[in-house]
Amino acid sequence: MTTPTFSIEVVVSHDEELAALMRLATQHADAKDWDAALATLYEAKARMIESLGHQTNEAWCKLPLYLSRAGRFAEAMAEFDWLLADAPRRARKESYLDDPSVSYGKGTTKQSMYRLNLRNIKRVVAQSRAVALRRQQKAEAKLPSNQRGPTASLQGKAEGASDHRTGLRNMKAVTADEVTEPLFKFMQMAFAGASDQPHPLERQHAETIILRIASGSPLPIKEAISLPGGERRALKELLCQYVMFLTMFRDLAFPADFLSGTDETKLGSELLAYVARHQWPFPQQLPWSANA
Repeated sequence: MTTPTFSIEVVVSHDEELAALMRLATQHADAKDWDAALATLYEAKARMIESLGHQTNEAWCKLPLYLSRAGRFAEAMAEFDWLLADAPRRARKESYLDDPSVSYGKGTTKQSMYRLNLRNIKRVVAQSRAVALRRQQKAEAKLPSNQRGPTASLQGKAEGASDHRTGLRNMKAVTADEVTEPLFKFMQMAFAGASDQPHPLERQHAETIILRIASGSPLPIKEAISLPGGERRALKELLCQYVMFLTMFRDLAFPADFLSGTDETKLGSELLAYVARHQWPFPQQLPWSANA
């Protein structure tokens, strides 16, 4: 397989004022002046949205990461959600999808670049969110149990995960990274470019998806694509949570046949049985969790 060549280069904005804002935010953070750091980053975010240039994924994730460092966890999660919702817009812009004056080299299309950019954006956001979740988990672990926030259950998840390592020490186990790869590719093929805006996450749809997964039958990508809007939205959220969970706990080990029947076009019975057994890794992120 040959590597495609491009007739243009991705343009990274050299906006000096924006660069100065980023440096200033870092200086404020080093001085532990989080209010000033965050105010500066909100200003930088507004400038990035309006900028004609392209900013790095790390630059976009700086605000929610600083929010988490400042102890403003709910705001950090909301900002990560905004980044994911904004990802299609950024990917279109950065792939020049709507610019008729731009073309790529032979073998590369704007749609393929759009999908690549979208995938990279979501990957970095997921990794940054995992960093923020780990930071919050450590902070809450130091508090009395009656003062712990929504991520307190993560510690139980991590400790409970050790059960899945039992009996695996002497066999060729599947790593968390090996599970993440086909799961992430399945998500990209099933959901990339689709808008879930008209379909809010609802409990009844989530319960329907859990029942489908618990049926024991493999889940082909064609079925995922053809799901009704609400159920499709629930499946997307469920798989996103597992990608995040596996990214956070990369030392997990799974049975050698865990990925049997699983690839980027379908999810096999062993993986689905695990999901059906554990359901939502982060139930506190569900909109109905407060009333559950």
